[in-house]
Amino acid sequence: MQAAHFLGGVRSLRRGWSLVWTKGIRRYAFVPLLINILVFATVGWRLFESYEGWLESLSWLDRFGDWALVAFISTVLKWIGGIILAVVMGLLLTVLASFLASPFNGLLAERVEAHLDDSKTPASFQLPQFLATIPKALFSELRKLLYLVLWMIPIVLLHFIPGINIIAPFILFGFMAWMYAIEYLDYPLGNQGAGFSEVRKTLGAHRGKALGFGTPLSILVAIPVVNLIVIPIAVAGATALYVEQIKQDNADFAR
Repeated sequence: MQAAHFLGGVRSLRRGWSLVWTKGIRRYAFVPLLINILVFATVGWRLFESYEGWLESLSWLDRFGDWALVAFISTVLKWIGGIILAVVMGLLLTVLASFLASPFNGLLAERVEAHLDDSKTPASFQLPQFLATIPKALFSELRKLLYLVLWMIPIVLLHFIPGINIIAPFILFGFMAWMYAIEYLDYPLGNQGAGFSEVRKTLGAHRGKALGFGTPLSILVAIPVVNLIVIPIAVAGATALYVEQIKQDNADFAR
């Protein structure tokens, strides 16, 4: 994996921030943004309350007194719990919000592509045509969810295998970066008619750029407040990555 390819993916995510505020695009980012805020503010709050309950369950350690070792173990457990909560909450809530916003994410990707590619002329918004895209968009999200679950089971189990559990968190983080790339690049690629297997094949051929896009995104979704606005930025950034790099690379190869 070349560093230039990885950095190209990182730059595309950063480019998504400027694109969502562009005239003619920002109104299409509003609904995904609103859905994301509602999901993180409601479901996310419930998960945070569960974390507080878990912290209270550690009170049994107090019966051992003020031993330094006990205090250290309690602190470590709290930090681990906080990190796991941030990772799991970020992943689950992003998947949920993306599922609910998927039809609007596809529309946003279409408008961003038209902005970046002069040869693309987006059709005017028609409610019947938009409603017709909803079943396909939801099915695509279910397909990605199934893929996520099937891979998460063995990755989670790795954390309980002595020796391997040392590197298991790094495997989990790498898979999350890959999953986020699939999640958001599916929108611009899906608009071209690509199915789930074609999306994975395309990203496999551009793995460095995909991981460069997904790695910082994995961190951003775990940061409170920042994760409230990440979905439309990720959709716009993924579309920029497709139009300006992946699509261009394929065109150069064809020539």
